[in-house]
Amino acid sequence: MSAAQSVLATTELLESILLHLPPSQLLAAHLTSRTFAATIQSSPPLRRTLWLAPRLPLPPGAPLTNYNLNHLLADHARQLGIDTLLQWNRDRQSGRVIIDVYWRSWAHVIDPAPRSSDWMLVYQPRGRAVSVTWSVGFYEAPARGRAVGREERKRQVMFEWEDGRLATLGMLRAVVVERFGVVDWSPAYTEEEEEAAEQEAAGAEEVVAEGTAMEL
Repeated sequence: MSAAQSVLATTELLESILLHLPPSQLLAAHLTSRTFAATIQSSPPLRRTLWLAPRLPLPPGAPLTNYNLNHLLADHARQLGIDTLLQWNRDRQSGRVIIDVYWRSWAHVIDPAPRSSDWMLVYQPRGRAVSVTWSVGFYEAPARGRAVGREERKRQVMFEWEDGRLATLGMLRAVVVERFGVVDWSPAYTEEEEEAAEQEAAGAEEVVAEGTAMEL
């Protein structure tokens, strides 16, 4: 057995090496190697780095941050089929925030492909409890022959968990499916046709805006 193979076969050594990787590279390692994935899943420090487990409380005297959104999900939003992932600071003093999570389409919501991102925490407050309002949903495909603005196609639900639980992306996906799953929201045509319809809707909105300006 070579030295490299010996390191890979020793969980403690491999964990020590992986702990030196930045989160983006650690995520890549988790996705590309079964050995790395198994080590990460069994290591609390590595799981915390990838937002797969809650991080440790801040030590006494450390500066407080009342909010923190998962930057790994934000950086890979498009690959995950997410259109919007934002945090709104409603009240900095009390730490009340709103977090938007909107998928690009219904198909992206119900995507059956197994994803480690579904186990990632979306948000973790630091220092003290924070009241979170979740605004989640997706964008419905525009109907054929009808120019509809983007906001009119948004399907959303807003809620708060009374127990203040930390939500994973998969938990939020399940909320959207439970709320909207009784309707077939599948697009009626291809993404290329959908983009053309969006451009048509944008053009119609510009015409309306120009007409309003002329009237004024």
